[in-house]
Order: sequence, then structure tokens, then C-alpha cells
Amino acid sequence: MKRYSLYSVILGILSILVVINFISIYFSVTQHREDLIESAIEEKTHLAEIIDETMTSPLWIYRLALVPGMERAFIREITEFEDVKYIRIVTSDGTIYKSSIEEEWGKIIKEPDIYRVIESGKKIVKDQTFDGEKIKLIIYPGHQD
Repeated sequence: MKRYSLYSVILGILSILVVINFISIYFSVTQHREDLIESAIEEKTHLAEIIDETMTSPLWIYRLALVPGMERAFIREITEFEDVKYIRIVTSDGTIYKSSIEEEWGKIIKEPDIYRVIESGKKIVKDQTFDGEKIKLIIYPGHQD
């Protein structure tokens, strides 16, 4: 039987513990990152619900008649939220009703996921690139037109 010095045994045990700690930290950080992404998606989904409820309320429609430009200001202010790059409100036929990018207003987009969301009534979250940056696109079903 081969004999090891006390120094070698302690060094081996410490090396194993360091490797186990690094692996544990890696998995913890990875899980925490995924949890943060998931909570951000849920937060933005709730924001979409608020936008939907606000823009379909009778009081909102009444106020729009009294205060011109309120809808544009509302969309602009909502995009000031942390991690929100842009907001599009799209009708069921693909026409962009309102957007934080004003040049998009009235344009028609052909996005098959919009039709899937309308049919299923469930949100879709997918990866997309916007201005060269990877983002999570949330397509949320609101009230029909």
C-alpha cells in the first residue's frame, strides 16, 4: 500500500472542496439568473395586463376625448420602465394600433405568433433581437380590438 504525506492528503482534500464549491457556486448563479429572468417576464406580463385593462376601460376612452395626446404620453411613459425596450399594441389582423416607436403606427406586421396567442389566449415568450441586443419578446393576449 502506498503511503501519502499529510501535506498531500490535506492538499487533495482542499482541492476537492474548492472544486465542489466552484461547481456549487456556478449552479447557484445559473439558477438565480434563470429565476431573475422568469420574474422579469412575469413583471412585464403584469405590465401588459395593466396596459390592456387601462386602454380598454370606459374611463380611458372618455379621457382620450378630453385630453389629446394622452395615449401617446401613456405609451411613452410605460417604456420608461426598467428593461422595457418597446411596446406595441397590435390588433388581431396584425395592424400596429399603438407603439412606442411612432413610425410603426398603422403598419401591418405578419407575425404568426400573434394569431397563435389570439387563438390560445396564452402569452408567448420568445427570444428576439432589437437594435442589436438580445431581448425576450412577450406577446400577451389582450381584449379583442
